[in-house]
Amino acid sequence: KNRRSHVATIVANEYRYFALLESLRECVLVAEKRNGLYYVIDVNEACVVYLKTTREDIIGKDMFLLLGIDREEVKKRFNSKEFYIPQKKSWINGTLYYQRENVLNFIFEDIMEKKNRELKMKKMFKAVEQSEEIIVMADKDYNIEYVNPKFENITGYKKEEVIGMKFYFYIKYNKNQDSYDFMMEQLNIGNSWSGYLIGEKLNQDSFWEYGTITPIRNEMN
Repeated sequence: KNRRSHVATIVANEYRYFALLESLRECVLVAEKRNGLYYVIDVNEACVVYLKTTREDIIGKDMFLLLGIDREEVKKRFNSKEFYIPQKKSWINGTLYYQRENVLNFIFEDIMEKKNRELKMKKMFKAVEQSEEIIVMADKDYNIEYVNPKFENITGYKKEEVIGMKFYFYIKYNKNQDSYDFMMEQLNIGNSWSGYLIGEKLNQDSFWEYGTITPIRNEMN
């Protein structure tokens, strides 16, 4: 009776393990170390779909050869580490830990979409940084959060000096009153504005600028 109860407990635990494995949206590979290689002994459906193959084709393969990852990575545990997968031409973010002495779990997810977004953002940032136009970004209270190098070149102010100041701090109000009042009126109701203004550089020289100010809206408008 005790033996049957023990077997039933083992079966129940295995059932819960496999149910958990299959419920994960992340890819999971379980590998056993034999003769210096890590052979896959279990895999979940998410990983089968990611690799675009079958469970039978994965089981028994060397895990690191399968993914194209340097096997030196197994010398230590890691959490949230990025890898490039050559045959998939994509990036993954994975966590590796040992289930027991010779068995390890590798849990990972495809982050190629995230990488593409990051690349797009880097390109956009470089475009802003290298622009021949002054670009200033401010929060909803008009406090400067960013200025590009062109702003520094033209005005003489350094980025560190103006962060946190109102974006209109260098505008000469007495020579721009009508334009300034209309600009602020439009901005305060959430509209864009375009027009000419006279600015003042750090050395107190004046300069004309034609500017466009527009709100950046989030999903909630």
